[in-house]
Amino acid sequence: MTNAGIVLKKGTDYTLSYNNDTNAGTAAVTITGKGNYTGRAVKHFIISRRGVNTLSTGGISNRTYTGRIIKPSVTVKYGSKTLRQNTDYTLSYGKNKNTGKATVKVTGKGNYTGTVTKSFYIVPKKTKITCARSKKSKKLTLKYKKMTGASGYQIAYRKKGTKSYKYKRTSKRSYTLSKLSGKKSYQVKVRAYKTVGKTKYYGSYSPQKTVRIR
Repeated sequence: MTNAGIVLKKGTDYTLSYNNDTNAGTAAVTITGKGNYTGRAVKHFIISRRGVNTLSTGGISNRTYTGRIIKPSVTVKYGSKTLRQNTDYTLSYGKNKNTGKATVKVTGKGNYTGTVTKSFYIVPKKTKITCARSKKSKKLTLKYKKMTGASGYQIAYRKKGTKSYKYKRTSKRSYTLSKLSGKKSYQVKVRAYKTVGKTKYYGSYSPQKTVRIR
């Protein structure tokens, strides 16, 4: 701030006070002379509403199918400030019932404007192996429960005592692993998945079974 070309010092030559400077709208700053300066002046300025595309969101992770509409809670922040639902923003949800892509829409309110949509995925429930037997030499036959909304199933298996799993995928509810090592024990587990586009979204693995191979 200057006066007749002289640069004035805040706190020495003048003070500032603000009014209505928190919420969006018209705010004011009052400049009051101090020391060698007297009088005061009021200046107005506009505080714009902040767009929600500048917000960050947390708490939206993939969820497991329940048969009911899923409405996850969401943490919304502007910088380091955590905003309040129904004061600074509102939430609305997609159908969010079936397996696959689900959505949460954040709509600005009060000091915030605009909308932003966030996605998460509903994955199939954990399945359960109902049969795991080796009826034929070097083969293991599996059966497992059907999971609502599953596109297919992934089978993970390994020879007992080894670290790495091998994997097979199928759309059927039974599968026979072949070319295994006879007279050895294998560990096996199954999980269901949902395909969206080219991506597979997996549920949790079933409890593991151990089977002795003929």
